[in-house]
Amino acid sequence: MRKTKCSLERLEAVKTLETVTSTFMRQRLVLEMILALKQICNHPAFSGPR
Repeated sequence: MRKTKCSLERLEAVKTLETVTSTFMRQRLVLEMILALKQICNHPAFSGPR
């Protein structure tokens, strides 16, 4: 029984780590997309007539 409990605790720890990692990766992807859009919007060709 003790071995099973320890295994379940490890499984929960791995699931928690995966959740944190996937959240971090999603946040990183969103930040990369925002920065790419900012670069496009700040391009001189989009600054309007001169």
